[in-house]
Amino acid sequence: MHEKPIDSLRNPRDILTVPHDLSGNLNVHLWNCNSVRNKTSLLFDHIIDNNVDIMFLTETWLRAEDPVVINECTPAGFTFLNVARGRNDAHGGIAVIYKTTLKLSTVNILSPRDTYELAAVTDPSRLVCYVATYRPPPSARNRLKTQDFLLEFEELVNELTSHTWKLLIVGDFNVHIDTPDKPDAACFIEIIEEAGLQQHITTPTHKLGHTLDLIISRIDDSLVVDCEAVDKLYSDHYVLSCIIDVARPRQCPATSLCRNFRDLDKDSFIASITEAFHNFPFDGNVDDQVTFYNETVLEVLDQHCPATKRVHRFRSRPPWYTDEIHQARRLRRKVERRWRKSHTVESRQQYLSQVHAVCKLIEREKSKYYTEQLSSADVKNVFHVLNTLLNRSPMALPVDSSTTSLPERFATFFEQKVEKIRASLMTGNAGVTDTCNDDGMITDASVPITELSDFDTVTLETVCKLIRSSPNKTCSLDALPT
Repeated sequence: MHEKPIDSLRNPRDILTVPHDLSGNLNVHLWNCNSVRNKTSLLFDHIIDNNVDIMFLTETWLRAEDPVVINECTPAGFTFLNVARGRNDAHGGIAVIYKTTLKLSTVNILSPRDTYELAAVTDPSRLVCYVATYRPPPSARNRLKTQDFLLEFEELVNELTSHTWKLLIVGDFNVHIDTPDKPDAACFIEIIEEAGLQQHITTPTHKLGHTLDLIISRIDDSLVVDCEAVDKLYSDHYVLSCIIDVARPRQCPATSLCRNFRDLDKDSFIASITEAFHNFPFDGNVDDQVTFYNETVLEVLDQHCPATKRVHRFRSRPPWYTDEIHQARRLRRKVERRWRKSHTVESRQQYLSQVHAVCKLIEREKSKYYTEQLSSADVKNVFHVLNTLLNRSPMALPVDSSTTSLPERFATFFEQKVEKIRASLMTGNAGVTDTCNDDGMITDASVPITELSDFDTVTLETVCKLIRSSPNKTCSLDALPT
């Protein structure tokens, strides 16, 4: 069940999947990005560089429809779930960016949440529920009260813990857990402990030294293997990383059968085809002729251009990724290690400068790549590039577990459509004396019937002209590509 206003936008470039090292446990990250609009390159690079499986974002500042921003920060092979900010006066919004192979689905949470925002997804195959929350800090403008939040959070915890799935709650709660003597922090901790939950973050998660962003799980699940809060200098909040005891999805390499038509000896192939078609069943029915054509062409192709099996290794690097970006990222990691070792102001500034340099380089190369694509593209490819930039997903067939049910549904749909058209025509001509022939076609006695009974024989040149003027399209069922 999908809960509004959650909407799922899939990246259309699914062939460029995430890194192929998928052994081990899931890598889950949480980050209060304080507006993702000006940090899309940072986020994109962070997910790839750290091999993140699930990325939770709070304070995205995204609207319900922000396809360009979503596309820029979603790596290939990932799915973006957007929960738009619910208040006009609050800089909220939650997002979940996860590997598409996880096949997460949204969960309908019934508990009231007037004081906080929430996104809940579940992994049915692994029986894990992930819940991301963001609680806006109380202010005179939003008129939110901490006591109301604690009451609603207690209801949420009671609902979540009533299920048997493994549970992971992450988010920015804006409760100073580092000061447990304060009443609101003490009450929050008491709610967690009474529900059999455990809070794993013990270090500051904000630049002012407070612990606001949390990772919570059920004690009996032993779900969290390791977690830490790392100041990446991306925003005023640290990035929380968490390794959980859930196996990563296995991405098997795609395989395909292909033929090397470039090395095909055309003269020899034409001679073999001509000889093989001497026995073409001209007097047979259409089915026999099509079967003979397909089998004969495939037999000749296997002789002159045998099919070979090819294994496709999925790439994580986008098409605009260059060696210059690669070297800049390496330098950034080197400078970061130096800063974390020395903790000097100078090394910190060098790292921050290199972070911005990598982002600017990525934006420049992306702009250059898509500019070249658009300048050299025809009309069809222009729309393809624009669909990629605007994150417009291609049309997909309805999901159906049966291979026979779906075509039957299509056939039934069009049969009913034709029947409705015929019925509407008969209703619209109720005042006219019409009759229907045996085929169900409506005829009007006052209108002369025109029949197409005689056809001119087309020449070979006409057929060749029609074939050559048709667009180059092929299908995997075609014996020969066009």
